Amino acid sequence: MSINDNYSNSEENDDEKLFETVLKILMGDVSSVIDTLNIIRNYCKSIPDKIFYNNLQAMMLDMDHNKTSAKKVGTILAKSEYGFDSGLVLLKFLYSFETPQKGKCMAYLLDSVSKEFITPMECMRLCRYLNDISLMSLIYLKNNVSKKTVQGSIEVYPYIMELKNNGLMYENSGSGLSFELDAFLLDKYSLSYDEDNKYGSYSEKYKGIPDISSFPEIPVYLSAGSEPYMNSISTDKTSLEHIFSVEETTLKIGR
Repeated sequence: MSINDNYSNSEENDDEKLFETVLKILMGDVSSVIDTLNIIRNYCKSIPDKIFYNNLQAMMLDMDHNKTSAKKVGTILAKSEYGFDSGLVLLKFLYSFETPQKGKCMAYLLDSVSKEFITPMECMRLCRYLNDISLMSLIYLKNNVSKKTVQGSIEVYPYIMELKNNGLMYENSGSGLSFELDAFLLDKYSLSYDEDNKYGSYSEKYKGIPDISSFPEIPVYLSAGSEPYMNSISTDKTSLEHIFSVEETTLKIGR
């Protein structure tokens, strides 16, 4: 066996130990936050690994600051639809985040899960938004979500389009765009979670969020031949109600 083979085997062992250690942490097996972070840091040698470490550190330190019970989070996640694969999902997100600020936002979501403000599935869905949307667009959402309608300038147009393409904004029947319900939930339980005065109670999921019936209406289009045209404005359907209808626990797409 050559020196290179020994080095390669060492790298593989480090990767395996890092993987196993982080999975245990994400499922609630944490004794000392600082000691655990020191152990993990020793396994992180590449630039991607160090970015991942920064994300994990931000998440763990903020959970520790909020006195979030990692064990309770792990127990709740293990009983969810994802089961023990929840740790793998969170690990993938942490490895993909481009900034530690998103790790901190994930900590807020996990704290919300521990307090049963949101469900594990809602947590995973909101984590995916954190992963798929740039930090600047998330900041734009945080600063503007309280506006019923936005008409973006050319400077903020890329943020608006990114949020729209990811399902957090929609074109309303006026001359602008509005935020979807998930945008409010993402802001309340993640982006603005440390701002107590913004939404008031967190135990009431929709406290401080506009009632769905008051969301701006969307235009209704009818197709005439191959050219679509606006025929009328919906008077009783919001964007969410128009796209989704929920009957008990079954989500149906379309009408």
